[in-house]
Amino acid sequence: NFTADTNGGRLSFPPQFIGVEQTRAFYIAIVETYGEIWPLLGGLLPGINYRDGIWANDTAINLMEGLKFFGISEEKPMGIGTTDSGVYLLEGPGGTSYNMKDARIEYSLADTIMPSTEPTTSVPPTISIVPSLGPTSSMSPSSSPSISSMPSGSPSSTPSISSEPSSVPSVSPSSQPSVSAMPSLEPSESSMPTSTPSKSPSSKPSAAPSDAPSVSSKPSSVPTTVPSAAPSVSFEPSASPTMSLMPTQSREFLESSTAGDRSGSFGVLFEVTAKRSILIQTFAVKHFGGNGFNFHVFTKSGSIGSSYSDASAWTKLGQASYGTLSSTLNNPVTLPSQNLSPVMLNAGETQSFYIACVGNYFRVHEESAGTVVENSDASIAAGLNKYPYDTLFHSSTQGLGSTKYMFQGKLIYSYGVEPPSSSPS
Repeated sequence: NFTADTNGGRLSFPPQFIGVEQTRAFYIAIVETYGEIWPLLGGLLPGINYRDGIWANDTAINLMEGLKFFGISEEKPMGIGTTDSGVYLLEGPGGTSYNMKDARIEYSLADTIMPSTEPTTSVPPTISIVPSLGPTSSMSPSSSPSISSMPSGSPSSTPSISSEPSSVPSVSPSSQPSVSAMPSLEPSESSMPTSTPSKSPSSKPSAAPSDAPSVSSKPSSVPTTVPSAAPSVSFEPSASPTMSLMPTQSREFLESSTAGDRSGSFGVLFEVTAKRSILIQTFAVKHFGGNGFNFHVFTKSGSIGSSYSDASAWTKLGQASYGTLSSTLNNPVTLPSQNLSPVMLNAGETQSFYIACVGNYFRVHEESAGTVVENSDASIAAGLNKYPYDTLFHSSTQGLGSTKYMFQGKLIYSYGVEPPSSSPS
């Protein structure tokens, strides 16, 4: 199961070896046609002798006549179905064939024979479980110490001395502690805290949090560089309650739900104009359900203009990914606000947004130019559509004419603090 090169037209996969007088079958399927009824109609020509006829050949290979299927899907990749269901095999074996038009098979001639079906085996080397009876003698020492991949069968009577630690520990401890002329290259690490605290606190915080939180009757003098995996535990309550200088903010929303023709999109660009100061926090996106949703949200000040394919003109607010989403049209997925940077708009200001999804498509509606949805706080104008595409700022853009595309979902925001007037009233 290999995937086509999305830059157009070329299938890439590991080389397939075909020996002399051998035959190999290939099956090219399009499992997602995005509504196109005849995705390969212009790329096939009929023949008259399926399987036995030669469609094209050269001095090295024969391309035999083949067949085609309708209604291919991931659930029914071989087209098992009926003409009523739209999933079926067109023409059976022995009759009309269907063959690639203007296609090209790239290959190279192989001078080698077929590889063996099983690896060769050799007799393993003999291994001794005891050391030699006595050491070997030499008139001069070796220039470097010998290294063994296996530990000694039994400890030496006196400890060995090495400038580097051994790669594998010994089977049993030596009779005396080993001595090293060099300290360890790296400190030892433990995923669990010690059973008893050290006598005095360390002068520096831990480089990384422990898997389980440490327990102390007193707070540390220096905070850790990163938070612990689990919350810290304290035997005393905080000295006073926490305080905030700002009141909590209630969330408002502007729902974009228009009556235009429903369509799928991998990216939608639209403009938001504020009627009062608002803090845009996130979006709820309507979708068709499925797997592999990876949302990316971008923004730029002012209108979209001609920047719909210019990545340098946009600032990324964040992203959110979902493995699976259920197909419920009236229950859009709300992107987590903690994943996105908020955007502040004052009354009269316009901000452009671009919501893209890599891996799956979501819902937009076709509308005429000038279509807006609005409430007393803000308005959303129909914009442009990116479909289909394989990069975030693909050059394929729809909606540059009279037909526009409206984002379907919710703009979620809270009220912002109005800026002061330029001069006192």
